[in-house]
Amino acid sequence: MELQRTLQQLRLHHKCAAARMEAVTQRSARDVEGRVDELASQIANGQQRVCMAHDAVRDSESTRDSLQQELQHTHAAATATAATHEQQVVLLQQDIANTNSRVFAANASLVEACEALA
Repeated sequence: MELQRTLQQLRLHHKCAAARMEAVTQRSARDVEGRVDELASQIANGQQRVCMAHDAVRDSESTRDSLQQELQHTHAAATATAATHEQQVVLLQQDIANTNSRVFAANASLVEACEALA
């Protein structure tokens, strides 16, 4: 009789231990699933940030390329304008020299005319 009661107690303890173990296992499984979901979310967010950073780099590179092209065009235009201005300066200097020659010639003619009148 005593042995049977001990056996029943052992079975009851075994059932309780099995139930506690099952509860702990289920709780651990839920914790692990929650952690896996959290990590998956963090990975997805990280991937999204990487994609956004990649897009920003691509946009920056495109902007840089556009600015470099604009700089090259501006430099070429400035160089052409400077060359044109240099040509204009040379032509103006020639016009000034020609005008000075005519002024000197006119002055010489005026002096001759004045001397002839005197």
